Amino acid sequence: MDLDAKLVACHSEKDQAAPTHKGGFGFHSLLCFRASTGEALSGWLRPGLSGANTAANRIAVFCETLAQLPDAHRHGTVTLIRADSAGSAKVLAHVRDVRKRGIRTFFSVGYAVTEPVRRAVVDRLWHLALDQDGTLRGGAEVAELTGMVDLDGYPASTRIIVRREGPHPGAQPSLFDQDEAAAA
Repeated sequence: MDLDAKLVACHSEKDQAAPTHKGGFGFHSLLCFRASTGEALSGWLRPGLSGANTAANRIAVFCETLAQLPDAHRHGTVTLIRADSAGSAKVLAHVRDVRKRGIRTFFSVGYAVTEPVRRAVVDRLWHLALDQDGTLRGGAEVAELTGMVDLDGYPASTRIIVRREGPHPGAQPSLFDQDEAAAA
């Protein structure tokens, strides 16, 4: 499952539409899609200024998404939840808590790039990355930062694994991406 917020512009006064934090007008929707098919499983049209890091909203959409799954799938299949860095420690703790109900959940979330993370990335020993089928992923490397970055507030046994690779077509590298490319 992919869980993410997205700004949706509208050009008229729709119910609950509001100014956005980027100067537009519309909604700050929170959506969950099935990653393998792109099928929409659950979502909320929130007002434009709704917070991106609202743990309570993310937990509610996650719970609604689980409710959409047939019992056999919800209880019989491992479910990976992917989110960006707004997948806060509270959301991750909730994803782990649903395991107590027999739902096998795991997560993969982005982590904010802070100065300690930047130093850890530069200092790490990088290893060649693999694709899901076990073959080498050309031009990509991975490193583990667990133990080098403060994980207070995150569930026990949380790990930080980072990947680096060249930008995908159409990507706009950040300044940090450009510094890394120059150093490589």
